[in-house]
Order: sequence, then structure tokens, then C-alpha cells
Amino acid sequence: MGSDANARLMTAAYLSAGTSSFSELLGSAAPGLLPGSGGLSVPSGLARELPHGTTIVAASFDGGVVMTGDRRATAGNMISQRDIEKVFRSDEFSCIGIAGVAGIGIDLVRLYQVELEHYEKLEGRALSLEGKANRLAGMVRATLPAAMQGLVVVPLFAGYDTDEGVGRIFSYDVAGGRYEEQRHYSIGSGSVFARGALKKLYSDGMEASAAILACMQALYDAADDDSATGGPDIARRIWPIVATVTADGYRRLSDEEAGTYAEAVISERMREPDGPTSPLRLKGIARGRSGVVIQYDAGILFVAPNPSRALHKISEIYDRIAFAAVGRYNEYEILRKAGVRYADVTGYQYDRQDVTARGLANWYAQTLGTIFTDSPKPFEVEIVVAEVAEAPAEDQIYRITFDGSVNDEHGYVAMGGQAEAIAAVLKEHYSEGMNLTRALAAAIAGLAAQANGDRIDTSASQLEVAVLERTRAHRTFRRLTGARLESLLAEASAERGTGQQAADQPSGTPGPGPSDAGSAPTKPADADAKPAGQDGQPDSPQPGQADSPDSGQPEPGGDSAT
Repeated sequence: MGSDANARLMTAAYLSAGTSSFSELLGSAAPGLLPGSGGLSVPSGLARELPHGTTIVAASFDGGVVMTGDRRATAGNMISQRDIEKVFRSDEFSCIGIAGVAGIGIDLVRLYQVELEHYEKLEGRALSLEGKANRLAGMVRATLPAAMQGLVVVPLFAGYDTDEGVGRIFSYDVAGGRYEEQRHYSIGSGSVFARGALKKLYSDGMEASAAILACMQALYDAADDDSATGGPDIARRIWPIVATVTADGYRRLSDEEAGTYAEAVISERMREPDGPTSPLRLKGIARGRSGVVIQYDAGILFVAPNPSRALHKISEIYDRIAFAAVGRYNEYEILRKAGVRYADVTGYQYDRQDVTARGLANWYAQTLGTIFTDSPKPFEVEIVVAEVAEAPAEDQIYRITFDGSVNDEHGYVAMGGQAEAIAAVLKEHYSEGMNLTRALAAAIAGLAAQANGDRIDTSASQLEVAVLERTRAHRTFRRLTGARLESLLAEASAERGTGQQAADQPSGTPGPGPSDAGSAPTKPADADAKPAGQDGQPDSPQPGQADSPDSGQPEPGGDSAT
């Protein structure tokens, strides 16, 4: 077609009634200018050698939304560019980020910017945020033929909804499917790692600065695990792009401002390479009391503050395996039942000796890791799986956290928000080969460390205690209740009193002689504690103990007074 014919075609398109869509106008006036057009076949293997943009992260905050993007572009296994732009202003109250083939992605952004501006000038008003998100979905769908040849580009769209007064985030698939995301989202090769980091760091109602810092931390984690994602480049002073959209409109942070956040993250990672502690753990798991699992000469002891007789934190899983947990009761009860089913099926399918704490811990780690990665809300739980063996050296104790991390513990373990303080006390009191009384005394001393100076109630009605007994045949799990628990608590209290007296005795002062070894100790504080039931069992749970102020249920006894 000659130039005159092209001119006539374009003039006719300009003068036609048409719509307010610039991309539709371009399709009729100059279709060759559309991203991914031309109908050319792409040689096999060429697409992956083209520059690709990688990780984009967005998060809403109180009064708006933030979007950040790393600066690296890759071509195959090579770094093609270190300072590429992947986050753009789409109009006054929205922004867009791209991941995928950089050339087509940048053309798509340019087209989308003109699309929104063209509509506003023709109609005299801007599209609603929903309208902007829907229009972008149609434009992504138009690139599907190119995507089928490997030229894939996927955008992330975010904006400030002037009608609702909130920031909103929209993701897309390669076919143009549009999905509104809640709270935060990420796209690109490092998105899995970035989303995992944001799940730990994000909290509702965050201020803009906190949201920016959380997104920076997420990009750092993505770069730590994904070679195609670039972290902050200190030597070249290349920082991630950071943009916010609020009621005041779109604003891109200057390099100096972005660098301040990036350097704060780097400085913190020099002290803590794995990043900051999750607010989820501090808020959700630490809300209830902690628990202790400790090895003794004849087995493994489990102790947890719990006034409920019906809602257990400690339970049997299989012949020589037990389970303990803290966090939300309804969530760890799901895990407990699943563990019992897993163990019973495995034992029936193979043999009872093939059910091990190690296998069960790995299964729990995979399950919690999948929930943490794929679910909008991770489980707020921390669990311990322990197995007693014929010899103490072969005992197994595993601690699994809410994100699926598993740790092999030796001798003792504390779980819950006050675990560090309790573990420090257990370290002082624990010794290999200690008997049950001394193990219980050490556990109670550790649990007292979470009382913040106040006296913790260690009466039988306020504790849940169980053991895996090494010498028992078949099923080794046994709960300690009633008179047996009362007697053990009295002995443990005496043990603690003797230990404290020895610790407080001045240097050079003679200790008690052999004749004093069997004398009655000072009356323990809990000696007069009256059993709550006829057989010393704890009272039934009080109304409200199983109800959480938030979604789900807290661990039993999690809100009881110390």
C-alpha cells in the first residue's frame, strides 16, 4: 500500500466516530505499531535470549500503594542491563510495572500511558480505577499471539482509588485475566521469594515508610535466592525504583531517597543476614504461653501452661512419637489430626517401625511451607515432634516453625514467642541423664522466665504435662495428671528450692551435710495447691477460652492470667 493510501486510511480513522480507545484507533490506523504485532515467527530459542525484566513488588499502605522494582535485565544466563526501568507512571493516580520480554513490555507501557491520556482528553474525565485495570487486561490479551511464541510480558498495575480512598493492586495472566490482589503482590522470576518475605513483614495499616521498607526487604530476599533479580548495587549506586500513589498522586522517590531505604536494609542484613524477625511470629504465636520439651533419663517430657482439660497442646501421634504446639488452636489441631492420619497410613502401608519423627517432621515442614507460600494467610503455629528411642542418644526432637523451617534439637527445646528467654534458663538447668523430677523442675524454671517477673501458676490445674516413657512397650505416650502430677510438682518444687539455696549460699559456707540430705525441705509454694477435680484433673475450660478475638482460636489458656 502506498503512502497516499496510508494517509487516506489514517485520515478516515481520525474522522470516524470510533471509540475513545487509543489502542483501537491504532489498530485501524496503524496496526503495525501495536506491541507484538507483525505476525513474524520467532526462531526457536531466540525469545529466551532477549532482555527480560524480572521482579516487581507492590504493597498497599494506609492511604495509598507502593510499587518497587529491581533494576536488572537478563538475557539467558547473562546480565543484559543493570539499570533498566521497570516501574512507570501510567497516569496521575496509577502506576504499572512489567516483567517478561523488556522490549514488548516497554511498548505496552507506552501504549497504556497514551491510552489513558487519550480517553481522558476525549471524554473530559479520567477512567475509574476499575476501568483502567480492565482496559489493561484487554491490551495484555492482544499480545497473546506473541506470547504463544515465547514473547511473554506480564504487568502489575496499582493505583489509588479516588472513590474509595484506598490503594489497590491488580495482577494479570498472559491471556489477559485480571485479578485484584489483597494487601501485596509480586511478579517476575523472584516473585515467589518476594511474596514469602512480604507475608512475614507486611501488616495492615502500615505507614508509607514501613511499606517501602518491607518491599525493599522483599526485593533483597528475592535477589538473595533468584539470580535474575538484582539487589541494591552499592558500588554503582544503583537502587531499586520506588514509586508511591496516594491522594496527592503519583510520586517516584529520588535516587537519594531510595538509596536511604536500600542502605538501611543492607546495614540491617550485615547484622542479621536472613532479615528481620517476622511480626507474625511476635503477634500471633507469642500471644499465648510457650511450651517446653526436655529429654530425661527415662524418656522425653512435655510441659505447657494450659488450664483446659479438653483442648490439648500435647498429644500422641504414634507408638513412640508425640506432638506439642503453640499458636492458634484450630490451626495446630488441623496439623495434629493430619499427622495422626499420616502416621497411621504409613505404618499400615509399610511397618510400624517405618513411622519416624524425622519423616513426620519433614512432612510437616513441607505442608507448612506450602501453606506459607500459597495461602493468603500462613498458619500461626509452632510445633515440636519428638520420638523416644531405646537409648537416649537416639532420641529425636524436631521443631517446625510457621514457614516450614525445621530444626533438629538436642536435649531440650522451647517454643513460642518467649522461646529465647526460656531456652536460656533451660541451658542453665539442663544436664544429660537427669531424672524426671529434675527435668520437670528445669521446665518450670524455664516457663517462669516468660512471666516477666510475676509469679507463674504451676499448680496441676494450670499445667499440661505428658511423657514418652522409654521402657513402655508399644504406645509410650502417657499424660501425667491427678495425684501423680501433684507429687511430681512437689518434688520438683523441692528440687528448685534446694538448687536456689545452693546458688545463694556464700562462698566458703559449709553446705548441708550428709545427715541433712533427707531432711524435709522448706515448704514449697505449691504444696497446698488443691486439686481442681475429684481425681486431681484440671477444671473444664471456662467460657471464652476457645474463642479468639481474631479469626480462628488462640491456643488454650493463651489469654489466662499469670
